[in-house]
Order: sequence, then C-alpha cells, then structure tokens
Amino acid sequence: MVRHDPSSGAISLLDTGPSENSQIIRLRPDRSMNAVAARAQLLPQRVTADTLVFHNFAGLTMLGGSIPHRRSVLYLHTNSADVFALLPQRIRYLDAILASGADLARQLQKLPACNVPVTALEYPLSESFFDAPAQRDSEALVIGYSGRLEVDQKRVGRLVELAAQLDLLGVKYRLEIAGTGPAEAGLRQKLAGRNVRFLGRLDERQMAATYGRWDFLVCTSEYETGPLVALEAMAAGVPPIMPAIPCQATELLRTNKFPQYPKGDLAAAAALIRDLMKSARGAAQRPKIQELVANRRPDVFMATLLAELEKIEAAPSRSQRMPVPRGLLERLPFGLRSRLPGKEVFLR
Repeated sequence: MVRHDPSSGAISLLDTGPSENSQIIRLRPDRSMNAVAARAQLLPQRVTADTLVFHNFAGLTMLGGSIPHRRSVLYLHTNSADVFALLPQRIRYLDAILASGADLARQLQKLPACNVPVTALEYPLSESFFDAPAQRDSEALVIGYSGRLEVDQKRVGRLVELAAQLDLLGVKYRLEIAGTGPAEAGLRQKLAGRNVRFLGRLDERQMAATYGRWDFLVCTSEYETGPLVALEAMAAGVPPIMPAIPCQATELLRTNKFPQYPKGDLAAAAALIRDLMKSARGAAQRPKIQELVANRRPDVFMATLLAELEKIEAAPSRSQRMPVPRGLLERLPFGLRSRLPGKEVFLR
C-alpha cells in the first residue's frame, strides 16, 4: 500500500536486498536477519508517520514501538485462530482495523475486546490479471489448478479423481498444475500417463499469462478464506470450479447463480465442467465473472483505502505506543524463529 506522494511509503520485514522503489524500505540485507537487527536497520532512516498501517500482527509487534506515529491501523487478511487469540492483547495499540473480507470483519466486530472501528476492505488483485489476454487452445479444454501442492487444506490428491472422472465422461482436456509442495512427487506419480503439465512455481507475470489460456480453474480444497487464486482467475475472466465451501469466491459466484459442486465430490465437479463446456456457459459467463471482482482493481482499492484512512485520521487518536519487545527470541533469525514449537504463527 504505497501512495505516490513523497511522504508515504512502505517498510518490508521479510523481503531481502534493496528495493527499486524509493518509497519502499527493506530491512533485511539477507535471510539471517532478526528483529533486533531489523530495527537497527530502521533507526537510521528516521522514519515517522501520521498513520501506520500494519499488515497483520508481525509489523505491529516488531516495529510499532520504533516508529513515532499518531495513529495505528491493522490490516488483517487472515482468520487464523491466532488472530482472535492475540487481538485482546493488541487492541490497545490500534485506532482501527481493516479486514480483508466481510466475514472476517463481522467475526471481529462480535468480539467483546474489539472496541475500535472495523471496516471490510477486500484485498486488491494485480492489474496484470485483469489485462491477461485470452489464448485459448482449440483442440482441448484446459483446466488449471494453482496453489500449494499439499494435502491438509488443498487436498490436491482430488485432482487424480477429477482426471479419472473426466476420462469416464469422455471430456478431452489438458490439466495444468501451477505450484509446488510436499505432495508434488506423489501427484506426479499418480497422474503419470494422463494429459497433465506441471508448471512449477510461477511469478505474477507468468501466472497472468497462464490464466489467459485456461478455460476453467478448479479448486479441490477442504476450506478456504479467498482463495486468492480463484479471485485472480476471475479477474482474468476464468470461471472457477469451486467446492461449496464458505469463502469469498463462492459468495461472489452465488450472487451470479454460478454453480458449485459438493465438497469432495469430484464426479460432480467433472460433470459441472462437462455441462458448462457443452452449454458454452463458461464462455458466456466470462464478462460477468470478471465484473464480480472489478472492485478489486488496485486503483479502486487505493481510493477506498485512502477514504477510510481520512475517516480514521479525522477521529481522535486512541492508540497507545507499542513497547519494543525484548528477549532471546528477538535475536533469532526469522526463519529459525518461525520453526520453533509453538512459534509457527508468529509472522501472521
């Protein structure tokens, strides 16, 4: 969230090396950096702010006490359990909360400890996805999966069943899988001999081009909050084949009467793909699918963000200054600290 004016900018705790953007300060020359060293990197910058916007809790706890400011705002993009556990301890250091979705905002507003304004502000999608040119394969239906290749949440093993069900229905397709993860080797073995391409990890530019050649994106997850990949695909006009699970994507699709399949029922998912393909509803839905996420364009997001910040800045300041943390954990590199028992969530 960087405004294009000389007095606003961003600070990155986790990115390494210098930034090409002069408004972005990166505090880690390498991955061995810890919180103490990051603050030491920050102090010579003499940074002050009228309003600080923290991305989740890590920046608030690690840097909030080191940057003089008048108001402190938290932008939350997750509903992980640690958010609700930590909020009562953090709320005194905040003037307002911006939540990445309406569901999360409602959950926060119900908490007795949450005594600051909470506003839903959905995460923006890069313009590159909206501008992705369509490059269709006329010979085969191209079905894509994008995300971590793991089992607990994503249930990527369901892609094997989906392929089998598409074969039974006589659908001529190519399955493209973008991403890496611990389940990749097993997935490659089980999908051997089928028309499948493993694309590996793609950057934003590559992912936008990939969305441009997909006819459908399929989600196999057990649970989601976005998922971001489905929303990115929608920005590119790609209809997502979603399980009927509570998340931002399915809520948007329901408003457009776009069907989902029962969670875990890959036969139903394959039948949905076949029916959409035959009726040409997939292609017909593309402009409507893209329109559903039009409010997530970066310029719309920034305009909404700035309007909310103006309201916050017009209200009296209520936040306390965050104390600077102390202790042994502060001196451990971020990568090591996040792997300690019970500390897996410290960066959220």
